[in-house]
Amino acid sequence: AIFNNNKDTTLNNTGTLNNNDGSTFTNSGHYNNQSGGVVNNQSTFTNSITAVFNNENAIFSNVYNGSLINNGTFSNKAGGTLHNQAAIQNMETGTLNNEGTMNNAAQFINSGGFGNAGTLNNSGEMTSTLYSYTYNQGNFNNSGQFTAQGEMVNGGNISNTGALIVDDYAELRNTHS
Repeated sequence: AIFNNNKDTTLNNTGTLNNNDGSTFTNSGHYNNQSGGVVNNQSTFTNSITAVFNNENAIFSNVYNGSLINNGTFSNKAGGTLHNQAAIQNMETGTLNNEGTMNNAAQFINSGGFGNAGTLNNSGEMTSTLYSYTYNQGNFNNSGQFTAQGEMVNGGNISNTGALIVDDYAELRNTHS
């Protein structure tokens, strides 16, 4: 099955959207996953370069064979929960913001801009690639592996019981006292 939310359209969800294995969901417009809304992604969910996805007081679960590919703006707002047990790719043109709770138990690759002002729990594998930007002003709890290849600025709290790796050419600045 193929589902396209076209450019210049708005989709407001307060129910449940299941993107089942073998399906494709492409958001090129505005998708508002609102209070009580649930997105279960078990396949390919693409947020295109023109797209805005807001997850506010709602749940986005990326599970099984799920692949969340963000080329636009994906915001996990306050009260929102983003669960990843599969693969998230924030591409070079993408901005992924977390103001709620983000749980990464699998693979998250950031090649664009990633900002955390909420709670980020990483028990999986996170990589911030060369030329990417990661900014933490919230709580970052790392029990997995976080690899910084680009620029990372910490103005919040980092609790590390896993592996925090700063590669060649990377920059990690701690501005929190």
